[in-house]
Amino acid sequence: MLRPLRLDNVMPHRFRSTIHKLLWSCFAAGLIFALASHWLMTTWGMRVLALGAWLLLAWIVLRQVALRLSAPVEDLQEKAATISRHHGLADPVPSHTDDLHHWSRSIAKLLDHQEERLHALAQEQAKYHAVLASMEEGIIACDAQGRVLTINARAQAVLGLDPHLDLRSLERRPLVELVRHPAINELIEAFHAGQVTPTDRQAIHIHGPQPAILEVRVAPLPVHEQAHGLILVFRDITELRRLEHIRSEFIANISHELRTPLTAITGYLDTLLHEAPSDPALFQKFLEVAHVHAQRLNRLVSDLHRLADIESGRVQLHRRPVRLREVVQEAAAMFEQEVKKKDLLLDIRIDGEPMAMADRDRVAQILINLLDNAVKFTLAGGTVQVSASSHPDHTVCLHVTDTGPGIPAQDLPRLTERFYRVDKARSREIGGTGLGLAIVKHLVQLHNGTLQIDSQVGKGTTVTVCLPAAHPTSVSTIPDSE
Repeated sequence: MLRPLRLDNVMPHRFRSTIHKLLWSCFAAGLIFALASHWLMTTWGMRVLALGAWLLLAWIVLRQVALRLSAPVEDLQEKAATISRHHGLADPVPSHTDDLHHWSRSIAKLLDHQEERLHALAQEQAKYHAVLASMEEGIIACDAQGRVLTINARAQAVLGLDPHLDLRSLERRPLVELVRHPAINELIEAFHAGQVTPTDRQAIHIHGPQPAILEVRVAPLPVHEQAHGLILVFRDITELRRLEHIRSEFIANISHELRTPLTAITGYLDTLLHEAPSDPALFQKFLEVAHVHAQRLNRLVSDLHRLADIESGRVQLHRRPVRLREVVQEAAAMFEQEVKKKDLLLDIRIDGEPMAMADRDRVAQILINLLDNAVKFTLAGGTVQVSASSHPDHTVCLHVTDTGPGIPAQDLPRLTERFYRVDKARSREIGGTGLGLAIVKHLVQLHNGTLQIDSQVGKGTTVTVCLPAAHPTSVSTIPDSE
């Protein structure tokens, strides 16, 4: 909206008062001089001469006053015209200075235009800060002197800066005060020397309480025609590198796991084909060994297929109330022969009638994998205990405890990784695929449950699986045949 600019706003009150006093003083002086001349001078010629002198003096004074008044107005008019042309406004200022009303409206129009531009600039700044705050990459922009112009929260986090510091307090500070990593500083120096281009990316390892791997890129930031700053872009690739390492390990492990039984099968079959033993018993032994390795290979392929189905989301859960007592008894029956063979004690303890809201087949698969590991790794004469109980937090838990050799603490976090083995030689010797706990972990996660592994070297291992409990109203609908 246009705001009329009054003359009171252009000419300050004290200045106007001074001009008025000056004009009245000149007029009074001239009048006194004229009256005095009238009385003192006797001829009309002298009176006319005095009146002319008074008029000349008044004209000189008024001309000086007009010049002093018009000079700043004309200067202001010229500046206003320059601003108008800069902003693309057509003739907002009159070409003469006597129309002060028109002139004041033009200045008001310029002020309104400037206010709109400031509002638009504030909106652009808000968008700019919102984009920076939402970026996954850390951003630091610096001027030509190496002072920080802006920094986002992600850069503050990946560089390990104090999270309680306000981002604005970090601006205008030297970059070397914030970035104290020698590799990053060397990258900046190489950029200034022209040895690094904006497309170059360098992986930098950050050591500290939370080690990380950062991918850093440097790009120029035009500050003005003669000088350029720079922009640092940080991307945390720690998780990406970890996944790449796991993938490479997986490829190496799967190659080794497949090659071992295939080599054994091929070796024994070649022997039978080219140098068949005359002893039937030895012939039978070779076939049995090849058969064992073929079964191991079949288990490995089956576990891989099962794990791929689970991880890809192709496995659909059919949730319903499941009596854990029945699942435990059925799974334990599958290991009776192995338990007797190794002279193990299989102790089953069920507290009450715990019910899980889960897929019955998947719960059985979880328990079978856990029992398989416990029976395999427990030495002869040891004990394997399976227990189940309900908890007040609306969960039911299965516990599988063995008296095996135990697992070192440093290996516990990696037990659920594919093909990870604590004792690789012994695990392959007893027929493990290295995928059992990985399958258990993913099945438990599908049920929104939890998996915990506790172990002590020389004492044994306890694996705890907790699943959501079935609602009492759902339990009453289970058929008796289940």
